[in-house]
Amino acid sequence: MCSPFPLETPNLPGLPVFLADIVLCPEVIHREAHEQHKQPLHHLAHLVVHGCLHAQGYVHETDAQAELMQVRETEILKRFGIENPYPDG
Repeated sequence: MCSPFPLETPNLPGLPVFLADIVLCPEVIHREAHEQHKQPLHHLAHLVVHGCLHAQGYVHETDAQAELMQVRETEILKRFGIENPYPDG
């Protein structure tokens, strides 16, 4: 799988290989968590998992892709005691 958000960095011997940038804004996380009636820490965890899955090549351009990604997110978050972030899931 190839990431839909390629990160262009030089591949130099001895340096780590970066797959992606994940940028999070605390103010937006708190606002969205409040709007969605979620705990901010749980919403933050969901966004990190979502971003990491994108870095691994997951996308949600079709319904089938979105369902697969949501299932993976839910499975991962459950390991941390975080409920399904999708209200209809």
